[in-house]
Amino acid sequence: MEPIEQSLNHYYKLKCELLVLAQKLNSCDAIEKEFYQDAVLCYSKHLKEMNRLLEEEFGLNMCSY
Repeated sequence: MEPIEQSLNHYYKLKCELLVLAQKLNSCDAIEKEFYQDAVLCYSKHLKEMNRLLEEEFGLNMCSY
């Protein structure tokens, strides 16, 4: 697998996992809320960094909103 394919697969997996965590955050108990907030924040930061790397290395803009 080429580096661009590996990077895109990693980006896609991160984004999917972030969406799952966000859904759990919306439906969790108050006790679990802080845990999911921290996890979502961590994944968001990592996804933002991946977006920056994809743009720098491959010229791809992944339209993250």
